[in-house]
Amino acid sequence: MPSINVTCAAPNPRQPCSGCRAASKILTAGGFRVLQTGRYEALRAAATGGYGFDACIVEVGRGERAIAAAIVSLLKHKRVLVVAEDPAMLPDLPSGFAVTSAKDYQQGKLPPEFPTAL
Repeated sequence: MPSINVTCAAPNPRQPCSGCRAASKILTAGGFRVLQTGRYEALRAAATGGYGFDACIVEVGRGERAIAAAIVSLLKHKRVLVVAEDPAMLPDLPSGFAVTSAKDYQQGKLPPEFPTAL
């Protein structure tokens, strides 16, 4: 069963935003193993070689170019759904990446190509 790390940019990642809660429910119902963590926890694990998930959902806020670059650099060999407030500011993304708008994500909408591609 593929595992998906749903990261949240909320100030307290132990209390994820409505979008992360909705994504976790959808993915769990789809048969995926889901773990919710903070965005920085996931990036730290990837930087130290301890990232063990098949895929990841990461929120990127407006103006967070350094976060977007870190995601591409550290998770380039994973399936990643980038939840972007401003998709135009994202760097070129590897082929395993998908993008959705923050608005759609907060409404519980995931792009169909993200979980089904696992």
